[in-house]
Amino acid sequence: MRIEGEELMIISASGGSFIDCETSGSGWVITDFDAVKKDKNAASPSKESILHGYLYKQFANVKSIVHCHSPWVITWANIADELPLVSWQATLKLKSPVPVFSQKQPAVSANECEIICDSLKRMSDFTCFILREHGLIATGNSAIEAEHQAEFLEECAQIAVLKTLSGAPLFTGKA
Repeated sequence: MRIEGEELMIISASGGSFIDCETSGSGWVITDFDAVKKDKNAASPSKESILHGYLYKQFANVKSIVHCHSPWVITWANIADELPLVSWQATLKLKSPVPVFSQKQPAVSANECEIICDSLKRMSDFTCFILREHGLIATGNSAIEAEHQAEFLEECAQIAVLKTLSGAPLFTGKA
């Protein structure tokens, strides 16, 4: 999560999970947008802190990010280069198909961050994207909003995978 008024973010500690993050500060690390810890004795930040910081630097409207390794999103990302709008609800919440980006290593490199952000800048009002073989990135004005966006994206990917497996057509926007 972005710390308003400063070029700082709160990010989960490396090797941890959401359940480890407590209001006391346990499980979280404060870094600058280049992933440099503010407290040298703090735990190491998540491997994705470079990507999170890059997104905060490039997009002032991004206040919070949720990244998770959701199985339906990862599955869909092997089928297509974008997740289409799979329902009426998706057209309301997502507005446009969700792009899928490839990466060459377990954590997104600075070079890959540039490629992703350059592509996202060409979209109007992006709220999420997918990392092939890795998971999803969802944004919001708060951690709760970003979490809801991540959950919705996973539901949309599940619909897309199940429709594809069943041979049903994907949503066309027509009744």
